[in-house]
Amino acid sequence: MTTSTTARDRALELCRELGWTEVSAEQAAGHPIGTPEQQRVLRDGLSRSGWEELSLTHAERAALAVLAVRVGVDARRIVTLLRFAGVPGDALGDAVAARGADDAARFVAEAVRTANRFHEHAVSRLGRVVVRLVRELGLPVPAEVSYLKDWAALVAEDEAPDDRFAEHARVAVDAGLPLTGPFGPLFGAAVGQGRLTRDEALRLAFTGLDTAVRPGDRKVWTRILVDDLAVTDAELVDRADALVVVLATGEGPVVEAFAPRLLAAVPDDLVPDVLAAASTVRTKKARRAVTAAAARRLPPEALAPEPDEAPAERGRWLPAPPLTPVPAFTLGAVGPDRLTDLTDLAGLLLGRPEEVVDIETERFLALANALARTDPDGVRQALRGVPETWRCGLWPVAAWVAGEPGPDPSSVNPLAARDAAVVARLGAVPALLSTPSSDDLRIDPADLADRLRAYRAAGVAAAEADLLVALLRLDLDLAGGDGGAAVRAELATLDVPVLDAAGAALPVAAGPLAAGYLADPVVEPEVRVAPRARYWDIDEPVVPASLALFAGLLGRARWMGGRALALWPGWGEATARQLGGGYPDAGFGIGARQLARRAAPLGPGATVNLLAGPRGAHPVAAEDAARAVTEAWARGLLRPGIAEARYLDWNVVPGQLAALAPVLLDHADDGLAAVVWPVLADLVAIAVDAPRLLAGTAELAEALLALAPGAVAAVADGRAPEDVLAVPGLRALAARSGSSRAVVAARAAVALLPAPVVPDVPVPAPEPAPPADPSLDADWPAGAGSLAEVADGIALTAQWEDPGATTKMLAFDLVLPDRPGEVYRVVKGWTYDLESEGQCAATERGTGAAAWLSWDGTRITVSPHRDRVNGRSGPLQHDGPVRPLTTSMVAVALGMVGQDGERGLAGEHLLDVLAARERIGSAVVRSATRLLLTQPDVSPARLVRVLEKRRHLLPLLWPLLTEPVRAAGSTDGPPPRWLNQVLVVALVHAPALRAAARTGRLPADLSGPDGWPGLAALAARPGKSPRSGRREN
Repeated sequence: MTTSTTARDRALELCRELGWTEVSAEQAAGHPIGTPEQQRVLRDGLSRSGWEELSLTHAERAALAVLAVRVGVDARRIVTLLRFAGVPGDALGDAVAARGADDAARFVAEAVRTANRFHEHAVSRLGRVVVRLVRELGLPVPAEVSYLKDWAALVAEDEAPDDRFAEHARVAVDAGLPLTGPFGPLFGAAVGQGRLTRDEALRLAFTGLDTAVRPGDRKVWTRILVDDLAVTDAELVDRADALVVVLATGEGPVVEAFAPRLLAAVPDDLVPDVLAAASTVRTKKARRAVTAAAARRLPPEALAPEPDEAPAERGRWLPAPPLTPVPAFTLGAVGPDRLTDLTDLAGLLLGRPEEVVDIETERFLALANALARTDPDGVRQALRGVPETWRCGLWPVAAWVAGEPGPDPSSVNPLAARDAAVVARLGAVPALLSTPSSDDLRIDPADLADRLRAYRAAGVAAAEADLLVALLRLDLDLAGGDGGAAVRAELATLDVPVLDAAGAALPVAAGPLAAGYLADPVVEPEVRVAPRARYWDIDEPVVPASLALFAGLLGRARWMGGRALALWPGWGEATARQLGGGYPDAGFGIGARQLARRAAPLGPGATVNLLAGPRGAHPVAAEDAARAVTEAWARGLLRPGIAEARYLDWNVVPGQLAALAPVLLDHADDGLAAVVWPVLADLVAIAVDAPRLLAGTAELAEALLALAPGAVAAVADGRAPEDVLAVPGLRALAARSGSSRAVVAARAAVALLPAPVVPDVPVPAPEPAPPADPSLDADWPAGAGSLAEVADGIALTAQWEDPGATTKMLAFDLVLPDRPGEVYRVVKGWTYDLESEGQCAATERGTGAAAWLSWDGTRITVSPHRDRVNGRSGPLQHDGPVRPLTTSMVAVALGMVGQDGERGLAGEHLLDVLAARERIGSAVVRSATRLLLTQPDVSPARLVRVLEKRRHLLPLLWPLLTEPVRAAGSTDGPPPRWLNQVLVVALVHAPALRAAARTGRLPADLSGPDGWPGLAALAARPGKSPRSGRREN
């Protein structure tokens, strides 16, 4: 039994003696805490880890957290105890306040640092306690967005007095608190309610507008200034210089509100600046307003363009730099003076997202081990400030520093298991087996042999996870030839024992295992289109016979995001597949920079996704994503003509093209025009070949127009081959009729290019036309989507949680048939509960209590615990098959697709997973769609986006097309605005839907001579419209 466990058990026994195991949270503030010696025992035990493993109820844990406060346990440990407890509200606040302002401030800081909330603008678990402590004890207002979100939410709910509103507002503006939550309406009403003077509100609003980084925040600040504060023209002119910078964002609401007024009022010398900044706006309404204001201020000739004005030329066509060797990994001299470096490295890793591993992670672990060889106490002191965290490289450190057993690594991936294994033995081994030989994380087999030789000399065993990671990182290119044969022969003789996480010895020694792996390594899987899917995927790596002993650990190695680069550094596209995806990933930047340290030029998928990385990057990753492109180019990893646009975001149909075009232009300006031009040309070709022109095609064509003069010049002087000017997709776009932005830009670009050279080759005979009635078996197998519906009878309403937010989320309110007085709210961005646990996370309206909804076979049940089987808050431990998803749960899943940004993508992913696992059928989708159609905030036009991008889901999601048509045809008056988009997507799928109806794959009511219910009624309505005109198709 360890010291930690003994101290915990003594404290638990004393808790029983003092009656603390039977105390409610409300009684905890006044219950006896024993003599000073007993308090010391309690404090010592409650300060140790391991309480999470005990079978205690939420209420018992809450009472123990209050006890921990009262006996003086440090704030970090108290917050950790509360992670698995109910929040004992007033009792906790009373206990913390009784400890005094200093202890309370430490508690507030820790609670704010680790705050978690159910959704973006909800009150965090400890938010009410924290806000109360700051108010009652007069603590300084924490300059942390997490705290300020809690404060704003509670003030908005009238649960917190606003006597310090002005102070909070100043801190909130400086910290960049989003206005798309409760703070926006609070600030807008503050002057009228006497919370702020108009002068201070005006100053703060201009500061907020100037410093805002989110378009949604600038939009709200603009509304506050114009509507709530009635800003005057003179006040705008006083701040004209700052407003010009804001206008340059090109955002419609901002330009429309300020540019016309500034153009009318600023001095003559500022008019060009205002006009230039406002001209970046995209929306037609704002452009018209700016043009009209400029016409009133400027003479007509000043507005007329030059008659032969050429487009602004962009891009530099520089030769690709030569490939440079990867630097060797070095630690440098190791001595006591490096303890500061170790602390700095830990701080660097703490400031990163959790799931990233790169060369700095490896440097931290290697340096920690090297220093602990001679000064383990110094290393513990240097790392004493590392909190409990899940960040790679650090997650076992807090337990090691405290002298406690490390976390259980048995259920984690190989890299996390490696971290646990090597941190537990810091200083006990000569070196870490998995430390890389070079900065791209590969290991020279000769280096591994040297390390194993040192292990044998020191009489120490290898750790299973450390050895596995070392094997997967071996540079297989160095394993051949005479030198490689000699290393393999030596490895076969190094009989260093290998211990697993439980301390049991593996039956084969480390050296022979390494020699066997060099002869029989893991083969990199190919990237291919996933079956019945619209994205590129890789197969599960096949575990070779040489790694049979590691099969358990290796089986958890596939889906590791950016960490895959750290596990398979010698691979190419298969590891790059784990980066990118078109959504803002906080870890992308660090992973991309590690990719830029590779030894070989990047492949087609890695190249295009590295180039696209800065587009819409997570704020944490944006700088690193841009630096990764620069570093990869400088090292010779980005080669012209290698990138393939079809791999963009690893989706078969590329998206977010409008946002990509300016990013690629920026790369071209940095000298990468030769790399960027083919990508843009290929994307235009894909867009032209799509069933309808892809969104963002105009921006792509305009980017090619800007680069065209440089491309012509590069061909003329031999810096680029002639075929780069072929651009068949751009020429096909230019040949289209009409005057859309895309077509106009394509014509202008083609006009700058020489005519294409037509090769003198025979014209091939046309291929025979496909059969008129192709079989659906490949894409729509008989029986697909046939799972029966589980109807739950729940009444559902859906509305935007924050209608003014830039990125909107739907809030679903559910009323269960047998609980008519209770309302359960579901706001989702996280989907694991529906994907894998057969339940839906919710909160009870009014109380905020967590609720987990699931189907028990006869009705929906509500559990306060995620793990209802064991009454715990951790992941569900299944007591049988995964429970089915009911109608309302599927409605939530479908509704998620209609959300903005990352959360909408999460909904699409969820439907992909549910389809692949055959968890839902078309019958429940049909009922769920009908439920959603009754909700005004749910637009079918948003829902059908999933069928544009993921056509393989049609056998399951066809009701997203048929039910809106039925609903539109059954109503009087003009058709809904969303109908046109639904019919457009239906036309794309029309051949498959007709064949499905003909072969009995659709219900009988959709297979009659009149087609879908509602369609005939729409077509028969008087007047010609785009909607009714589609009937003939």
